[in-house]
Amino acid sequence: GKVAFKLNGNSLEDENGKLIYVNVVDGIATLEYTVTSGYSSAVYELTAVFENMIYDRAVSSTDLVIYG
Repeated sequence: GKVAFKLNGNSLEDENGKLIYVNVVDGIATLEYTVTSGYSSAVYELTAVFENMIYDRAVSSTDLVIYG
């Protein structure tokens, strides 16, 4: 399966405006992403959305804290 990530409900996109998906390997999805300067020090909601043809869609959220 694959995972898409959202920050405060906004899907993360690459520099070309395409949605970012990462593959799940051994049950883990890893994304390296640089948060732009448009985000100030605050608590944001980071959401992972799992999609797969075999399994049901799964969603999980947690707080992402940015310190400045």
